[in-house]
Amino acid sequence: SMMDLLMMEHITKVEHSYRQLGDARFSDLFIRNQKIALNDPGRGLTPVMMEFFISMSAIRQHVLVGVDMRHNKNVFNQLTVTLDRILLKCIDRVRRPEQRCSLNINIESVFSSEFESFEKRSLNSLRPFNFEFRASDVMANFTEFAAARDLIQSRGGTIALDGLSTQMVSIIDLAQLKTNMAKIFWQAGSAPELVRLQGHFERLRSSGLVLALARVDDPEGFATGRDLRFGLLQGFEIDRQLAAPPPAAGGQPFNPFPN
Repeated sequence: SMMDLLMMEHITKVEHSYRQLGDARFSDLFIRNQKIALNDPGRGLTPVMMEFFISMSAIRQHVLVGVDMRHNKNVFNQLTVTLDRILLKCIDRVRRPEQRCSLNINIESVFSSEFESFEKRSLNSLRPFNFEFRASDVMANFTEFAAARDLIQSRGGTIALDGLSTQMVSIIDLAQLKTNMAKIFWQAGSAPELVRLQGHFERLRSSGLVLALARVDDPEGFATGRDLRFGLLQGFEIDRQLAAPPPAAGGQPFNPFPN
């Protein structure tokens, strides 16, 4: 069909530009990262992991100029599978060896030859890696998800369920999915909803699940994540906080026992 041809054309273009540029140059141009920080009430924010991803907007700017993918989920999804494979080839270029790193990929990419080579290069230990799977992908491909999860966890890697809205959190039995982490997307104004789920979050935490609040792009999101004791925080506001110089010494000593 016309759509398939279009899709092949886009994918071929991306693959061609990757081959032309090579790992190092492609990584420089298209791979972005964002810190994921531990939210420790006593110590504030500590970066513990780096998420690496290929910037779709950069691809649209430089490779697929003028292509609008919002109207075609299928083209978009197929393209993300292609980008997963490139990311798995390039990841060793961009991450520091001791760095814990998070990759958001499609479940089907775990069964690709690129993933296999990536595993071999990592000497079959996925200990430094966290893999994020989108909730919609998990729901649509549950059997494959379970196989991918077991494979990754058996090699020491961790799994995150990504892209959870506050509505989804209360519907999905997260403990049953046996992931290591659940990533909830912050939306401006969703604080009351999250506060209502506090008891639910406590139960999830005691089952051993790490809760992350992502897309924390404003101070309200940061305050909510901090107050509700989300284990991990990520977003532009977190980037800003981590980049800010620590407060100058002097002033009031820290008092852990507010009256």
